[in-house]
Amino acid sequence: MDIVLIDGHQMAVGQTLAEAARQRGLPVVIDAGSWKPGFETLLPLATHVICSANFYPPGCSSPDAALSYLQHLGIPQVAMTRGAEPILYNRQQSWQALPVPQGPVVDTLGAGDIFHGAFCHYGLSQPWPQALTLAAQVASHACRYVGPRPGCSTP
Repeated sequence: MDIVLIDGHQMAVGQTLAEAARQRGLPVVIDAGSWKPGFETLLPLATHVICSANFYPPGCSSPDAALSYLQHLGIPQVAMTRGAEPILYNRQQSWQALPVPQGPVVDTLGAGDIFHGAFCHYGLSQPWPQALTLAAQVASHACRYVGPRPGCSTP
C-alpha cells in the first residue's frame, strides 16, 4: 500500500484505514463529494482532501466557507473541483486556480471517481498542482465517452 483513498462511505472502515496509513507515514486522500456524518473525525487524518463544489460542512453555505473549514483543520493539501470551472487548490497560504481541459462532454458519470483515482496515481510522483492538472486531463478525457470507461460505451 502506497496511498489510501477514502470516499466518505463506510466511515468506520475509512477511519481505521486512515489511522493505519498515517501511522505508516502514507498519504491519505479523501474524496469529499458531499458532507457525510463522520467526516468531522476523518478529515483531520487526511493529507489531501479534494472536495466538490457540493461539499458543505455543517455551518458552511458556500464553497468559500467549505474551503476555509478544511483549511482550518490543518489539512496540508486541499482542492475543490467545480465541473468545467477551474479547480481551486491551496499553495503557499493562498488559493490558486487550475484550468480544466475543455472539450466535448458526452457523459460525466464517474468523472469524480476517475479524477480521484488519477490523482492518486500521479500524486505519488508529481508535485501537488501537476498531479491535479494530470488528474483533470484524465477525467476530462473520460467525459468524452458514454459510461465511466470508454470500453463500456454502447453504440
